[in-house]
Amino acid sequence: MNDVLITGANGQVGRALQAHAWPDGWRPVALDRATLDLTDSAAIAAT
Repeated sequence: MNDVLITGANGQVGRALQAHAWPDGWRPVALDRATLDLTDSAAIAAT
């Protein structure tokens, strides 16, 4: 299984990517600002 990281899950592009019909073997992992703060290195390490 291949994971695709989608940052900005609540934004327009993030929502569109989540709704995309991904091929077999691909799984979107959508994270929003509350889940992944790119300015917080500890939060990135914990994800």
